[in-house]
Amino acid sequence: MLLGDGLAAVARRQPNATAVVFKGRRITYRMLDERTNRLANALLRRGLAAGDRVTYLLPNGLEILECLFGIAKAGIIGVPPNTRLSVEIQIVGLVT
Repeated sequence: MLLGDGLAAVARRQPNATAVVFKGRRITYRMLDERTNRLANALLRRGLAAGDRVTYLLPNGLEILECLFGIAKAGIIGVPPNTRLSVEIQIVGLVT
């Protein structure tokens, strides 16, 4: 079972159960599943494909969780950045 499959399975069994609470904001499993499906589809429409790598840089929040699940559902490999890198790096590809 893949990460996205697990979320979808729980969303089917307990759609209205609270999946996440962050700073007073609550998201149900159904909402999380729907939002991550939309992100996965948007990434694929933008030309990314299963096996591609994508990085993300977000502050702590619900969006990180949505990003992780959405990337996984698309079959894309999420590469978390190291925010402590001090060497200048080159961005090879950027989806805008």
